[in-house]
Amino acid sequence: MKTPMFGDGHGVLLWMLESTPEVDEEWNRWYNDEHVPALVEVPGVRTASRWVVSDVLVGTAPAKYLAFYELDDLGVLETDAYHRNRASLGPGMRREWTTQMLGAIVRAAGGAYRIDDTHMRGDGVGPATDLIAIGADSDVDEALRQVLDAADGISGWRTLTRAAGSPKIAGMMERDVTPSRLLLCAVDDVAAAAPALMASLPSGAASFAIAYERLLALPPHWPSMGLDSPERATPPPADRPPRGLA
Repeated sequence: MKTPMFGDGHGVLLWMLESTPEVDEEWNRWYNDEHVPALVEVPGVRTASRWVVSDVLVGTAPAKYLAFYELDDLGVLETDAYHRNRASLGPGMRREWTTQMLGAIVRAAGGAYRIDDTHMRGDGVGPATDLIAIGADSDVDEALRQVLDAADGISGWRTLTRAAGSPKIAGMMERDVTPSRLLLCAVDDVAAAAPALMASLPSGAASFAIAYERLLALPPHWPSMGLDSPERATPPPADRPPRGLA
């Protein structure tokens, strides 16, 4: 059975992140090979996906990449398993590499979010090929809801409110201000969906609207594309030596 793009979890961990350009290639290998598989192993983490900016529709992109984790609830982020795996302290994980790559993050926005509303069309099976993320400090009004539910190319949408006490990332040089609310649109055709969606936004309502294309989706029964591969969907063996700074 496949997992829907937006499931019935009650919390989301969402980060918009970017590393120093010099380590971008290695940082993406670490994120796909080490970090995401480690977090997917945490009880209560239902799905994970990674995305890269494909177009800036409004404003400026907070960072080049977006990572999205659906959770049973936000209590998952308080568990020993989450803190252990986030730092790569579990068996076979590469702690030194994780320490190095977390320290290479220079732009970050996001954190923990409560799920306010979710709408999917049809069976909503599998992650979309594209995502539009809109930052705003107001709720979705009825006119925008009608566009979201009717526009071509949008397979589903979800609204999020940032939770108090969102986790921080140690070592990063800059943390952008994140809007209190986010609208995520699962999109199969950005060119078809974007015009109606952008036209329906009240003037000044969005601090940014960014289109992303999918890089990675886990668990493995999600169809994947881009940087991932079957090898990258498998955690490293326990006897693999750690890499990175001591």
